[in-house]
Amino acid sequence: MTSWLTVRRGNAPLIVSFPHTGTDVPAEFESRLVSPWIARKDADWWIDKLYDFASDLDATIIHTAISRTVIDVQPARHSTPGSRPPNSVRPQPSMANRSTRAVRN
Repeated sequence: MTSWLTVRRGNAPLIVSFPHTGTDVPAEFESRLVSPWIARKDADWWIDKLYDFASDLDATIIHTAISRTVIDVQPARHSTPGSRPPNSVRPQPSMANRSTRAVRN
């Protein structure tokens, strides 16, 4: 298992994934970001708390600690093969609904 991925295996036939709760940005990526702050803020801050009952159901729980700016473990459904490299660093919207580039040229 990697340091950014946690899997708690349960016995129930249920898998609960929290793909966008991570805020970690590895140092090798942080220097390439226009705003590491935005990368860390682009997370589902409370979704794991909302579904904390899944442990009581003995579900398998998958959690990523890494920011989705670095790796998006659940890309958009409308993404098509070839539209962008899988798991690539991608632009992120700013908190003020303005377009912001996540990666420097």
